[in-house]
Amino acid sequence: MVILIATEDTLQLTGLASLLKQSQVHRVLTAARLEEVEQHGSAEDSLDLLLCARHFSTTDGAAVQEAMASKFPGLHTGFLNAGPDPGFLPAEGDRCFAPETPLPEIQTWVESLAGQHLTAATTSESKSPLPETLLGVTLGDYQILEKRRDLEKSQSYLARQISMHRKVVLERMKPECQHDPTAKRQFRALVRSMANVAHPSIAAVYEAQETAAGEIFYTRELVQGRSVPEMLEAGVKLSQEEALQLLRVTGEGMGFYASREITRGPLEPKHVFLGQDGMPRLANLATVSREQALDERSELAQLARALQGLCPLTAHGRETEIAVLFNRMKGRGNAPVQDWAGLVRSSKKLLQHIASLRASQPIPQSPQTALLQRTSQRALVPLLLVFLALGIVATAVALLYPGLSKSAPRKLDAMVKIPAGPSVFGVGESVALPDFWIDQYEVTISQYAEFLTTVSISEHRYDHPHQPSTKLSHEPEHWQEYYPAAMEGGTYKGHAITLNTPVLWADWWDAYAYARWRGHRLPTEQQWEKAARGVSGAPWPWGASPEPARANTGADFSATAGGGGAIDGFASWCDVDAKSQDVSEAGVCGMAGNVAEWTDTWAQHPDLPDQQSPVYRGGNFSQKNAPIPDQRWIAKTPELTQPFLGFRTVSDHPPQP
Repeated sequence: MVILIATEDTLQLTGLASLLKQSQVHRVLTAARLEEVEQHGSAEDSLDLLLCARHFSTTDGAAVQEAMASKFPGLHTGFLNAGPDPGFLPAEGDRCFAPETPLPEIQTWVESLAGQHLTAATTSESKSPLPETLLGVTLGDYQILEKRRDLEKSQSYLARQISMHRKVVLERMKPECQHDPTAKRQFRALVRSMANVAHPSIAAVYEAQETAAGEIFYTRELVQGRSVPEMLEAGVKLSQEEALQLLRVTGEGMGFYASREITRGPLEPKHVFLGQDGMPRLANLATVSREQALDERSELAQLARALQGLCPLTAHGRETEIAVLFNRMKGRGNAPVQDWAGLVRSSKKLLQHIASLRASQPIPQSPQTALLQRTSQRALVPLLLVFLALGIVATAVALLYPGLSKSAPRKLDAMVKIPAGPSVFGVGESVALPDFWIDQYEVTISQYAEFLTTVSISEHRYDHPHQPSTKLSHEPEHWQEYYPAAMEGGTYKGHAITLNTPVLWADWWDAYAYARWRGHRLPTEQQWEKAARGVSGAPWPWGASPEPARANTGADFSATAGGGGAIDGFASWCDVDAKSQDVSEAGVCGMAGNVAEWTDTWAQHPDLPDQQSPVYRGGNFSQKNAPIPDQRWIAKTPELTQPFLGFRTVSDHPPQP
């Protein structure tokens, strides 16, 4: 169900929202002001339940309910903090909750209402046969939007998952095949095989269902972007780095099938996508059986021939690095690429080479730096003495050496002691934890670079025992792009970045290895939450109210250079110590914003019921509605990488000098 909680009581709002989100079935919206209620009313296509305060500071809850019910017919309402009022009678099916009503009691009523809602939908669905095209039909939790294609035994549709408010691909078994036991068995086996694929770059299967009407279908992730043939047709041109990232991700994806012994079909260029976010994506190629052995060399050659139409093959009168690699993928030259593992190694090596060439180029001088170099030492000394007398030497250095001042790493490795004792975890649960020490700040690019410098690529003593064999190093994705920019105090993707920025694009295996190298470990969910919320379990690190300016959240996020940042001062990431007000009562910084953080807790993924995945916590710079610190996310896989996801470490012993 789609649920809107509207109340000016922020503690009740956050507590009830957290409870209802635990089911991971409902889509829960919140509004602490009437303006937000109106915004949700305008933006949403459907609303099933309104949990509304009986009174607001400027209006009556009944008026709010009436306005929302006029747009969403059949809307159910639960009135919160509704004291005795003989002049007010709720409509049939609605309910009033007294101010002292425990939140779990409200949750129980919501879940019973959700059961009735689902039963009604299923009953309606089974009354009559579904139309052949399904267009406009609601199938369980999915509204069919348009037909995509016909396959031998199934039909593919674009659909909207109502509870999650997202577009998906729905594959429906053709009606004429639904009475064939063999066809049904094969269809189910295919879905199971595809659901076993849990890789961040491969489209995931969400769920499979059989309705009361006999419909059999499954849903999978909709890959937003263009395939290689579509890019060729549109005349898209890729840089060498973009093409190499595409090759690297493709090689890692194909290696994933082999490492997990998952049968797959042959890869074709149409299965390789560049997402709208610029990230490579792959179609799910899992299958039940294979008629003939895969020919990896042929796959590599076919992909090379397709991609060479998207990339520069010559520069300055000679072949580009990517052109040489394409030839090697086609079996030419002294060192042909013969398998996907070889492609991953070659792509990473070329990416490192290109990044090192760029880093070795002289940095263009700013006018201030050029002026300083033309100034004689005799003239500079008295000038600096004047600055010193005025107490603004730091300002002068920042103006004259912008690259130096921005990229110099600061000492940010302090740890904070969290004393032993009970604390609130989640919604009202009490847990007792022993003493532990947690990083005051998120791990920075500078700190992670020291780890990479110390640990060779062939050294695996810090790896997790279950780390996939296809993961060859702990260099994060895009490291060769953003690390040189951080060293220069420059920009990455249009946003300022320094060595004191949190490490970006690190997956769970990277975070685990770094923590172990440092002699620490990742925090458990309970430890992370105690450090963020304190002993009393405050909704926010600083107290009871969400103050957007205190933390670097997505309230003013902008992916475009030069935009955003009007509320908290940053349109994207920022240095780990830049938001001094985002601090918990224990003195831990950055837990409500900047980047979300990996934990050492694993849980069952809601879309992948057979899979345990790591949990990450905290708000981040791209999240529009910053969460209270007790909200959790479960990654699809430990290989997940994102620019808004980093980590910090903990220790069970006092930090050593």
